Amino acid sequence: MTLCFIFGSKDTKPRHNQLSLAILAKLAASMVGDGPDEDNSVLDDDLEDENSSRLGGNNANPLRITSGYTYLGQFIDHDLTFDPISSLTTQIDPDALLDFRTPRFDLDCVYGDGPDDQPYLYDPDGEKLTEGVGGDVLRLGGRAVIGDPRNDENRIVVQLQHDFIRFHNRVLDVLHRQGIADDRRPQVADVKTGDLWYFPPGLPHSLQGLGPDGGEFLLAFDNGKASEFNTLLVTDWIAHTPPEVLAANFGVPAESFKNTPVDNLWIFQGGDPGPLADAQRAVTSPLGAPTHPFVFSMGSLPPVRKTAGGMVQIADSRNFKASTTVAAALVTVKPGGMRELHWHPNADEWQYYISGQARMTVFGASGTANTFDYQAGDVGYIPRPMGHYIENTGNTTLRFLEIFKSDYYADVSFDQWLALTPPELVTAHLHNDPQFIAKLRKDKAPVVPA
Repeated sequence: MTLCFIFGSKDTKPRHNQLSLAILAKLAASMVGDGPDEDNSVLDDDLEDENSSRLGGNNANPLRITSGYTYLGQFIDHDLTFDPISSLTTQIDPDALLDFRTPRFDLDCVYGDGPDDQPYLYDPDGEKLTEGVGGDVLRLGGRAVIGDPRNDENRIVVQLQHDFIRFHNRVLDVLHRQGIADDRRPQVADVKTGDLWYFPPGLPHSLQGLGPDGGEFLLAFDNGKASEFNTLLVTDWIAHTPPEVLAANFGVPAESFKNTPVDNLWIFQGGDPGPLADAQRAVTSPLGAPTHPFVFSMGSLPPVRKTAGGMVQIADSRNFKASTTVAAALVTVKPGGMRELHWHPNADEWQYYISGQARMTVFGASGTANTFDYQAGDVGYIPRPMGHYIENTGNTTLRFLEIFKSDYYADVSFDQWLALTPPELVTAHLHNDPQFIAKLRKDKAPVVPA
């Protein structure tokens, strides 16, 4: 075994040292125990060393090195060095290797050459890095789409790569949310049936019904402890602040607040708000519009897949950029149709039934299952990752929302899973006939017809 350290600059041959087997053996021992014992034996046979080891170490009791450092060191090494003509299946001569990257830990193995030269590493906005599903990096044909293919050599290093990608994207989410608050970029918009809006946590907002019938809407929070009783109301604050303080703050006479209601105004009758364009002009910020709009037309989205039985439309942070903690799907099932057998790997599911009648069965493993009937206005809940299906038991179209505390929507189709499993393995489990195997669908069908 040869341990090779490569830290060279572009067009410079790397320096490397071949270490003796004795040194390598001691290094390996230090990564599984506390290192050499006080008698300098390679293997650790002193149980007390585990308890007496301390940061910094000494010659008699050197610092223990955990195995994770191996993979972190590999990740750092890949960032410092890169050979675009190498292959994981061929032997490389270290003396002939040229380094095509900067000898700095600048994460170019994550960011590549940037969104202009390597746009496939980035989302269409050129800011976020692309992510895969199910806690993995983006893959095409099984190959990782990352800045350095060597980081896909083993699962631990590729997960480090994915952690850096996710950290970058979450930092952007935080910066965008802070930017929305700090840059004072409001948005006024009209919404219709099927639309979504997003309220950043802690920022003021208002809703006003339009037309003779007003509007009915559903609020979904990413925190189960959310309550209207911890909502900041403008009337509540002003009514409980001394008039002289208000006068000093706003630069107007204290009498300006003499008609402020003393009762909280949650939902109350107001006047017609007038043309939308006038309201938008009134709140225009010199900094422009928000980075990501707060309103999203979910009902107008093309379905991820449409069948004779219905369709599924999905909104998450990949298309509704402002919504970074809630993902949702609008499911339409025609009479007799069924939302297929499936489960969600990334989050619990919270449902709201908009119209129609439904029957859902949830399978909880070990032979346990429950079946429930639903109608418009009902709420359903499925813990992650329990299998379930929903049938339209009425004679009208069934429509319901699937809502998740996650930045992305994900589901696993039972049908597709079996279709992408070797047929012999499926048959060995189910003892099925060949006709069953032939009917399995490799393309997902979220809603199956009657």
